[in-house]
Amino acid sequence: MTLRNECMNKVISRKKLKVISIVGMAGIGRVDDIWSNEAWDDFQSCFPDDNNGSKIMLTTRLKDVALHAQSDGNLLCLPFLTEEESFDLFKRKTFPTGNFFNELKVLIGKTILKKCNGLPLAIVVIAGFLKNYF
Repeated sequence: MTLRNECMNKVISRKKLKVISIVGMAGIGRVDDIWSNEAWDDFQSCFPDDNNGSKIMLTTRLKDVALHAQSDGNLLCLPFLTEEESFDLFKRKTFPTGNFFNELKVLIGKTILKKCNGLPLAIVVIAGFLKNYF
């Protein structure tokens, strides 16, 4: 077993992560919702810089984790969606064909959106679930 495989097994067993090895391949990987500096360090140690042009993009809600991962401070900080933007996204994802709500569905949708706090991922996931029921 190589050192990289040992590292990946350690991270997977300790953090319950699903990791796909891209050793020797150039590409881009995405890691969603890193929750701590230690989690990023564990993950990144499995993918050292091989100077082949590969990149890893991560998302996190924690600015200190983003700064730790991107030490040059060149961060992309996205704002939360406004209520209007949230509702527009919800409508597009719940009713992709354009069929629109009645007043009760508007009230239900806006009540749900308050719990999403402007987070696009939360809105898209809930809308995807609800489009089968509306």
